[in-house]
Amino acid sequence: MAHSTPKHASWLNQVEIFFSLLARAVLRHGDFPSRGHLLEKATEFTIAHNQTARPFRWNYEGRPRQTEGESAVAVKEPAMPADSVLQIKVTLADIRPPIWRRLQVPADLTLDRLHLVIQRAMGWENYHMHLFETPVGDYGRRDSELGHRDERKVPLYAVAPAVGDKISYTYDFGDGWGHRIEVEKALPREPGTAYPRCLTGRRACPPEDCGGPWGYANFIEAITDPGHEEHDELLEWVGGSFDPVQFDVEDINKRLTAR
Repeated sequence: MAHSTPKHASWLNQVEIFFSLLARAVLRHGDFPSRGHLLEKATEFTIAHNQTARPFRWNYEGRPRQTEGESAVAVKEPAMPADSVLQIKVTLADIRPPIWRRLQVPADLTLDRLHLVIQRAMGWENYHMHLFETPVGDYGRRDSELGHRDERKVPLYAVAPAVGDKISYTYDFGDGWGHRIEVEKALPREPGTAYPRCLTGRRACPPEDCGGPWGYANFIEAITDPGHEEHDELLEWVGGSFDPVQFDVEDINKRLTAR
């Protein structure tokens, strides 16, 4: 599949896009019954052939990121009662026009539950790994080697305790879907109101495994141009149709309240 990467994209973005497109190509040729099976076999190979390597993690300024062995930043004291409701805006990074959701969630919602809220509100299918990056540390599935702390033990108010605070959420380390999360308001709970809930938003979630922001741009270009060389292939891949402006707040709230 032809794919154009913008000149300003980092080498890491190019690697992520390459392997995402490679996985799609392999699956189309039927070598594996599913993406999950492909990832399982890749993990088995990595464990069998790489017993000693340790990832070296960097922050966006090009400096090594702090790990658990170093002094940790203290979690800030909450600036609102734990039983408050936080209004947050979740925006998908590097996408134009913007794709976003405005949500109200309990302030004491733990990050593992916030992960599920974001999945349902955005429209993802929870196929891949994820990570929260906050001023007080990184949270996801606990991994001491990567410095990831246990997201199940940390409420939202502990990492974003004040209006204006921002954290980030990355979903699918291959495609690299970054989300900016900003606390807009701290509110009292409304009696009889179910939380979490979506107030509003814009545009449809990209399809899973489409190659990240730049792959998505290529995907939209292809499906909207009948003369594009990948038009028919990508329309078939996505199920026959895709409306990038689709947004249904009622449907999202049904998903948020589903058990």
